[in-house]
Amino acid sequence: MRRTWAQLSSTAGGDHFHQRATLKPLPTRPYQLAFWKKARMNIDYHVELEGHWYSVPYTLVGNPVEVRHTEGCVEAFLAGRRVASHVRSAQPGRFSTQPEHMPAPTGSTPSGRPCVSLAGPKAWTPRARSWWRNS
Repeated sequence: MRRTWAQLSSTAGGDHFHQRATLKPLPTRPYQLAFWKKARMNIDYHVELEGHWYSVPYTLVGNPVEVRHTEGCVEAFLAGRRVASHVRSAQPGRFSTQPEHMPAPTGSTPSGRPCVSLAGPKAWTPRARSWWRNS
């Protein structure tokens, strides 16, 4: 037997009001879609996302990280722990560097790899230049 919409809505109407009473309010902020990408930090302690470079603590150079990015934020995770967070930039070819991620001018990573500055090879220590040449 075929029922009309009026017949269907009248039989289910009582359940509808019961369901409405158990609904929770909507979140105050809209859901933010997030994407994940695997990356490896460069010797300059940055990871690349869509042509822009974001800093990560220099002590983690060479480690694989997971980069989580949303419309307004970029985060780097190592073994499930967030190690860096940046406001997302739409400027390709540029760097977003936080001072606390930078090594001392003559620093090196715990693995013995020399760290380099963003000033380029001319500002690198002789040890860093030698390591870079031989790697």
